[in-house]
Amino acid sequence: MVEEGEGEVHNVNGEENRIGGGRSRGEARDRNGGGGRGRGNQDPFGFPILDEDTTLKMKNISPSILTNFHGKRNEYPEAFLFEFEVLCKSYDYLRDDKELKLFPATLKDSTLKWFMSLGMNSIRTWAQMKEDFLGKYRDYRMPSNLKAEFFKMTQKEDENIEELVERFFYNIKREKKDNLDEETLKALLLKAFKDEWIDLLNLTGKWYISQLPFADICDLCVHISRGKS
Repeated sequence: MVEEGEGEVHNVNGEENRIGGGRSRGEARDRNGGGGRGRGNQDPFGFPILDEDTTLKMKNISPSILTNFHGKRNEYPEAFLFEFEVLCKSYDYLRDDKELKLFPATLKDSTLKWFMSLGMNSIRTWAQMKEDFLGKYRDYRMPSNLKAEFFKMTQKEDENIEELVERFFYNIKREKKDNLDEETLKALLLKAFKDEWIDLLNLTGKWYISQLPFADICDLCVHISRGKS
């Protein structure tokens, strides 16, 4: 609407343009600290990932198939990243910029708040994003005594013996215990089993299970869990 004597045009957004020798639109932006927004209204959280390719085309991925990370102590950051990268490969997200665009959508709760605090354009590569993420959550999840989880492993209520063996090997890698000798590994694994499973292993193995090599015990656990004799 044009008001007489003012020489101004107001658009639907409330912005005004001077007709004739008034201030230009650019000058009006400068006067307000840029883009018509005052400094006090600027978003304090700049997006952490530097977006250098705004024309990047990506395949649609349903949010329901994305794995999520919440920052809880019962989550495994390495397993989460591995699962995320498997998903990226299945959708041909093989470039850094595609992985970086998708990654923030997997973060929830306290992890999303941590991501928001990283600082604007502070992340430039996928390798850097992984390093920062693991630097935060690998140590965050670990107990104060690094030996506690591995050397005091016990079988969970809903865990079969194959799953226990898989968790055992995961913790070996995670806590860098590859240098332990076979007898120590065997003793730690057998100590983790519930008594009824030890009885079944002894029966199926036709001998005291502790007399078998470590690798044979692991194979026997897989066979029993899958219903093989």
